[in-house]
Amino acid sequence: MGVVFIEDSEHPRFNARLTVKGKPFTSMLTPRRIQDFLERYNIVYRRHKGNKQVSLEKQMQIDKDVAKQMDEIKRHLKTAR
Repeated sequence: MGVVFIEDSEHPRFNARLTVKGKPFTSMLTPRRIQDFLERYNIVYRRHKGNKQVSLEKQMQIDKDVAKQMDEIKRHLKTAR
């Protein structure tokens, strides 16, 4: 699912061409990394509907952490040039 989001992204920088240390970012999205992310943020999928069960506070924290990580990636890419 994460790969699909990146491949469908129209963002000028965070899209399918994004690389980290010379590797395509999409190749780094392994099932294990996704599972680690889900466990870290206590995200549980409902078995019947496939919807995420996350409180509003937890979702806000996740959004904040993702924004912080994306900013760090952006700064890293700028300094790598």
